[in-house]
Amino acid sequence: MSRFRRWSARIWAWWSHIDTAGGVPGWYMWGKPLIGALLAAASGYFAWAQRIPIAFAIPATLLSVCAVVWLMNLLRITRAAAGVVVPSKDSDHAAIDGFMCLGSHEFYSSQDALKARRPLMPALRSTETSWIRCAVGTAIRSHDAVKSGRIQRLLLASPDRMTLEPLALAFGRSVEDLSSQIQLLTAEAQAREVEVKWSAGAMGDALIIGDPDSISGWAQVEAFLPGIPQNERPGFRIERVAHDKLFSVLKTAFEFAWEQASQPNVEFRRRT
Repeated sequence: MSRFRRWSARIWAWWSHIDTAGGVPGWYMWGKPLIGALLAAASGYFAWAQRIPIAFAIPATLLSVCAVVWLMNLLRITRAAAGVVVPSKDSDHAAIDGFMCLGSHEFYSSQDALKARRPLMPALRSTETSWIRCAVGTAIRSHDAVKSGRIQRLLLASPDRMTLEPLALAFGRSVEDLSSQIQLLTAEAQAREVEVKWSAGAMGDALIIGDPDSISGWAQVEAFLPGIPQNERPGFRIERVAHDKLFSVLKTAFEFAWEQASQPNVEFRRRT
């Protein structure tokens, strides 16, 4: 029994100190709880086989059950994340130009690469609820994303001229066009019972948070860089299961912007 304990401790210590600086690889996420479950089950078996006092056998059995539950929950998370922790080398996505995966970080050198790897609608359908912060929401309207039933909060730029003039210059579109786009999307979203707010502040980068209250949540940031065509702007995506601290920072940023924003002005929409 003591030899088994020593070997168990050595295996677990080795597994726990694997270098995961580049992110948590898939085999690590799957393997660690599996090793834990096997060690716990083996401990329970030895306790039973060697007639260890019940005070030791019961905790060993409970530990085995907890380890199996933990493993099953992690498998559910991995499925919900659609295998994004470490894409397969044989995946079709591996050949996408401008896409790079380091551990559980996904980097995109352009919006074209992001759309090829992470199309908007499949990304939304993989969630229960999503929060979206974007200036105008052109992609949301073009895909009828509000009909998906997965968008809970939608934060858009205020459609007034003062807010939209810098954006119009960056997007190469007129203020009137952007204002109309925002108001139409607002009406469509509210008709689908989506919470909508308008922000008079600088919108900056676009942000999508999938399943904000779940451990299987994810966050996607699309950089806003004036002077660079929209389809060439870089972005990145992270999974909460591997980057909980960064996920929490992005979630807090969204919540702060949401609290500062105002309800859509119905009279403003009627006048225009």
